[in-house]
Amino acid sequence: MTMTLSAVAVLLAIFLFFYLSLRGVHILPTTILCTLIVGLSAEGGLVTSLYTTFSNAMGTFAGGVVIAFMSGGILGGLLQASGCSERFGRTVVSRFGVRFAPYALLVFVMIMAYCGITSYPFIAAILAFSLLRAANLPRNIGLIVIVGGATLTFYMFPGSVFIGNLLPTTVFGTTLYAGAGIGLVAFAIGTVLDVLYIEYSCRKYRKLGIGYTPTEMEDKIGTLKDENDLPGFFSAILPFAVVVALALIFQLVVGLDAYPSCAFAQLIAAALVLVMHWKRITEKTKAISEGVVMSCVPVLQVAMIYGFATVVSTTPIYNAVIGGVMNLQMSPYLLCVVGTMLLACISADAVAGIVMSSQMIGAKAMAMGANPALLHRLTVITGCTLDTMPYSSNLCVAMSFMGVNHKEGYFQCVVVGIGTTTVCALVAMVLCMVM
Repeated sequence: MTMTLSAVAVLLAIFLFFYLSLRGVHILPTTILCTLIVGLSAEGGLVTSLYTTFSNAMGTFAGGVVIAFMSGGILGGLLQASGCSERFGRTVVSRFGVRFAPYALLVFVMIMAYCGITSYPFIAAILAFSLLRAANLPRNIGLIVIVGGATLTFYMFPGSVFIGNLLPTTVFGTTLYAGAGIGLVAFAIGTVLDVLYIEYSCRKYRKLGIGYTPTEMEDKIGTLKDENDLPGFFSAILPFAVVVALALIFQLVVGLDAYPSCAFAQLIAAALVLVMHWKRITEKTKAISEGVVMSCVPVLQVAMIYGFATVVSTTPIYNAVIGGVMNLQMSPYLLCVVGTMLLACISADAVAGIVMSSQMIGAKAMAMGANPALLHRLTVITGCTLDTMPYSSNLCVAMSFMGVNHKEGYFQCVVVGIGTTTVCALVAMVLCMVM
C-alpha cells in the first residue's frame, strides 16, 4: 500500500507540475503544492519532508549559489546601465547582419559553459537582451540558445570543467577527456540540430511579426539609445572577456570550485565596469540594486525545486525504480542509457542522474566488460536528456533570467533539451557498441 501511495503521489505531483506550469501558474506555489503531495508518502511523513528534508536541501543549495548569482546580478546591472551590452549587440548586428545575432550568443554561451561559468544564464541573458533587441527577435530565441548551447558544451564537449563531467572521473578512473571522439561527434550533431531549430524559430517569429519586448530590469535601469552615448566596442566586450578568463584561471590555476570562481570573476569584472564607465553610469546604486534584486528570485526558485527533488528521492517508489534499473538485463551501454535517463528524469537534474548512474550502473556495466572511458562519456551525454522536466532547476533559472515562463517557452526547451540530446545519446550508444 505504501509503494502504491508513493507512486500515485509522485505521478500526481509530476502531472501537476506539468499542468500548472503550462497554465501559467508561478513556479513557487506550484513547487510548494507538489512537495506537500509527495511528502505524504515520503520517508518521515509530511512534517519531516517539509520542515527537514525540503528546508535543509533548499538552504544548502541556496547557500552554495547565492553569491555567484548576486555577483552576476551586480555585473549584469552595470553592463546594462553602462551600455556595454547594448554596444555589443548593435556592433554584431551591424557588421554581420540580424541573422548572425542568435549564433553570436550561441558561441558566447558555449565558451562560458566550457570554462565552467555556472552563473552563465545571467551573463548570457544580459548579452541576449542587446543582441535580440538589435535584431528585433523575441526573448524565446535567447532561451533556446542558452538552454541548447550550454547543455551541449557542459555534457558533450570533452574537457569541460563542469562538475557533471568531473565527478564520473572518480568512479571510472578516467579524465575530463574520456571518450573524446564520441563526445565530439555528439556535440557536432547536437549543434547542427540546434542551429536548424534556431533558424526555423527565427523565421517563424519574423513571419508572424513577433519582435523584441524589454524585460522588467531593462525598463527600470534603462538602456542608452543614443549612439554617441554608448562605449566603444573594445571597452564593451572587455568585461565579458575578463569573466571568462578569470573564471578559468581561478578553477584551473588557483584550484577554486566553480561557484566561488564565478563569483570572484564577476565581482572583479563589475569593478572594472565601474572604473571604466564611472561617468556614463549615472545611477550606480540603482543599477547594482536592480541587478541584485532580479537575481534573487531565480535563487529562490532553484532552491525550492531542488528541495522538491530531494523529497522525491526519499519516497519508496524512487528507491524501487533504482532497484528495478539495477536488475535490468541488457547490453552494458544500453543499460547505461536507460538507467541514466530514468534517474535524470526522476530527479530532473542531469548531475544527480550522472552521479547516481556512475556509482550504481557504472560498476555493473564495467563488470560486464564495458570500456570505462566510453561509459564516462555516454553517462554524461545521457544525463542531459530527460532532465528537462518542468521542475528542472537549471531550466527554471534560464527561463527566469530571460523573463519567459513555462507557458511561453517550455516546449521550445523540450526540443533542444530532450529532442536534440536524446538523438545525441542514441548515436553515442551505437558508437560505443560498435567500438
